[in-house]
Amino acid sequence: MKAVFRSLLLLLCLSLPAFGIAMTEWRIVLSADTAKPGDTVWAGLEMRIPPKWHTYWRNPGDSGLATSIKWNIPKGIIAGDIQWPLPKKFTETQGDISLTTYIYEDTVVLL
Repeated sequence: MKAVFRSLLLLLCLSLPAFGIAMTEWRIVLSADTAKPGDTVWAGLEMRIPPKWHTYWRNPGDSGLATSIKWNIPKGIIAGDIQWPLPKKFTETQGDISLTTYIYEDTVVLL
């Protein structure tokens, strides 16, 4: 089962730059090193976002796209939906136009 987790991590590592977060430092955190059939193992994507940058919540608001994770996992393993921590509300005003987005800055872990 440990080999399965390593494969998952490698696949995720190879696909992340396609999502435009190449400047963000990230790592996978797991709630267990090993698992047997029927076990639940939480996987988290920890993102360390550079200053002046951000990523978006599941409902990005007026602009942006929600962060997504696409798993390519072996048969028999099930990935659940992302568990989102509360975002920061960010409002930017230019003249008469205000845009509100929901973002993460600094460090966030998506489970």
